[in-house]
Amino acid sequence: MKPSKKKAGDKSKSTTTVKKSATKSPYVGNSNQTAMMLHRVCGLTDPFCDHAKGARYFDSNGTHSLAYPQKRMIPLATNANGELGLLLVPNYNNQWYLFGATAAGNTAYAGTMTAAPVLGNTLNYRVVSWGFTIKHVTTPLTASGLISIRGFGSQAGSSYANVDGQTLNADVISDIPLQDCKNVAVIGRKANNTSSFYVAPNTTVVTGGFVTDYVGCGWDVYQIYVTGAPVSTTIAYLELTINFEIILDDFTGMAQLMTPPPPSSLVMQTASAAVTSTAKSVFETGIAAASNYIKRSAATALASYFGGPSAGAATAMLLD
Repeated sequence: MKPSKKKAGDKSKSTTTVKKSATKSPYVGNSNQTAMMLHRVCGLTDPFCDHAKGARYFDSNGTHSLAYPQKRMIPLATNANGELGLLLVPNYNNQWYLFGATAAGNTAYAGTMTAAPVLGNTLNYRVVSWGFTIKHVTTPLTASGLISIRGFGSQAGSSYANVDGQTLNADVISDIPLQDCKNVAVIGRKANNTSSFYVAPNTTVVTGGFVTDYVGCGWDVYQIYVTGAPVSTTIAYLELTINFEIILDDFTGMAQLMTPPPPSSLVMQTASAAVTSTAKSVFETGIAAASNYIKRSAATALASYFGGPSAGAATAMLLD
């Protein structure tokens, strides 16, 4: 039987030619994978992001751990002179806030710290991210005064026995009129690269200890100083958001909830480091502005990692 002849106009299909595709990064062109990576970076760098609630560091040591987010509400009440001094001290055992005695622009922090409502039998902890918001509750006609926010990199508690409320010798400096503190958002700043190291709770400060005994865990200490505000009244509320990662004693029941950390990832480490090294700390227009800024920085960092500086610059221009 003779093979049938092809009619004019028929196009034959090649069965031997295979088109080779160029080798691509598994993350390029995959929108789902890209979005997942962006969420992971934001989860490590933006404490207000939904993805930060269960975030843990990408770690190669394999030690089982537990994500432990917390929120705390702190009323800001002035003294008889319309002043207030508040210190935010990153640690595990105690409340992060310590009120001081303010006089002539200086605040003395001599009191003992208050035990915090945290899980017991915690062997080690580290802070993945943290931040706070300030919202004033005064009426428009009485919203006078100035809120000064300062962040300090010193990890020695002796540096915080007395703090100048409006010093310019600080890592973070922001002065905001009380009337404009409608939803100020502040992202905690890393003081050094030990912020991702585990530390025992009693190493930073024991329960009920003095701030002078404090040893930092790699994060800046912040002071909120208020002057010229309505006297002897609550002028604002500070909402504190903390995302811990903890290691529990194996003999406690909660230890069954611990799981291995996400595997070490050079991409995540590089992108997260790029974001935190350049990120702002204070956002006067609120959480949305902070989250948008971090998302933009994360997208730029990821684009730079995969496509080089030009891709990062192009991404930044597109997102502006």
